[in-house]
Amino acid sequence: AFVSFENEDFTGPVQYKYITDFSFNESDFTPELKEYTFCGNLVGTEEKLISNISISQNSPNPFHNQTTFNINLTNNSDVIMEVYSVDGKLVTSNNYDNLPSGKNQIIFKTNGLKSGIYLYTFDINGEKTSGKMIIK
Repeated sequence: AFVSFENEDFTGPVQYKYITDFSFNESDFTPELKEYTFCGNLVGTEEKLISNISISQNSPNPFHNQTTFNINLTNNSDVIMEVYSVDGKLVTSNNYDNLPSGKNQIIFKTNGLKSGIYLYTFDINGEKTSGKMIIK
């Protein structure tokens, strides 16, 4: 439907409304999904859970040359890490074939990436989780 404002008078008084309550909890922004639980923010130490697999937020974050992800696997798993620029372009992809069950560390090196915010995705046996990291 098209609404025309040609004959409307916009010279009258304007009414403004203000939000007075700016208090929010992290739970207001944490999606609860049927099968997955995601907890995280831009910079932090929270873990992301995929089924029975946990991936820590990279540390340190922000970072200069390298950062570390701790991954706890329930079974031997193929892990793919993809890193994207904020405009959605894939900037690097790393395959870690047949990582053993238990605790694993993945060290991500910037290898010349420019400073900025990047999005990462881990694909572990077909299940994916994503997060954000900052290169200084």
